[in-house]
Amino acid sequence: IIGDVEYDAIFNTLNEMTKNKFYKKYNIEEKDTVIILAVPQLAEHFILSWEEHWKEIEFILSEIARLDYKILLSLHPKSDYNNYQYLESKFDCQILEEELKSVLSCADIFIAANSSTVFWSVMLGVKTVILNLDISIFNSLSSIVYVNEKNKLSSEVY
Repeated sequence: IIGDVEYDAIFNTLNEMTKNKFYKKYNIEEKDTVIILAVPQLAEHFILSWEEHWKEIEFILSEIARLDYKILLSLHPKSDYNNYQYLESKFDCQILEEELKSVLSCADIFIAANSSTVFWSVMLGVKTVILNLDISIFNSLSSIVYVNEKNKLSSEVY
């Protein structure tokens, strides 16, 4: 009745059938900690050059991969899958086929930069870590961990 229409789709995923299908598809066991990383679009939004973009993305993934959690990548709809596909083998992660809103409820931890999808994870009760870009729109959300120093990412996620 009120609010963003996306919220209906998000809340409709809060059921065991969705989680069971998701776990089976991505070969996740019940004991696994699942991280969904909304891959920042640093080059696509002209924040960094493509070379710097890849360095930053690879740094983020190398930090998260140290934790031995199940890592799933959510690409922005504008991102070209072919550009990011190499990350799957390099960092033992998988790129989600589904839209983020249909699987975010299955995550234990959600990591994002400056993305409105952070509101979704907070509403779902998913632990949320925000990377060090402009966070002013999230100042009122006390349940979020903010990481402003790159070398602290893995410890904050842990």
